[in-house]
Amino acid sequence: MQKSLGFTLIELLVVVLIIGILAAVALPQYEKSVKKTRLMRVAPLVKALADAEEAYWLANGRYTPYATDLDIDFPAGGTSAGAASDDGYMRFSDGTVVDLLNGSAYIGATGSVSSYVTARLKDSNNGYVQYLTYSAYPNTRLCVGEEAVCKSLGGVAFSPGYLGSLAWKLP
Repeated sequence: MQKSLGFTLIELLVVVLIIGILAAVALPQYEKSVKKTRLMRVAPLVKALADAEEAYWLANGRYTPYATDLDIDFPAGGTSAGAASDDGYMRFSDGTVVDLLNGSAYIGATGSVSSYVTARLKDSNNGYVQYLTYSAYPNTRLCVGEEAVCKSLGGVAFSPGYLGSLAWKLP
């Protein structure tokens, strides 16, 4: 009698089941990691825009409601204008897209005075907010969007009210 060196159908099904379970556990973690990476990619841009707003304040005694008034260059790899469908977005080569206004990140205003700079990822609920020095929440950084993503960045629940959703204050 010859001994079989193959696997039974049951053994193969068990292996496929185990691989499926591992994939089901790993995929959400992978997606969260990708969202965190894309969100943190906009943090330096928002910080640079906030710094440019602070410099504008020092020179003019007020913040500008127009990002185009700021003296700032966009980072390499980003395009702020192109086809008509791309107006208002900064698109990076890795697929990260930042929601922009007037060719640069949106500057939120309360009344006619800017109080924060924000970037929102296109096709995502996630955003990054940097409040300016002379605002209701001086120099506060927020993550807005998916709770799991924001909490994984060390965010603590924070609700400024007019952002329209719960945000997480970043350390």
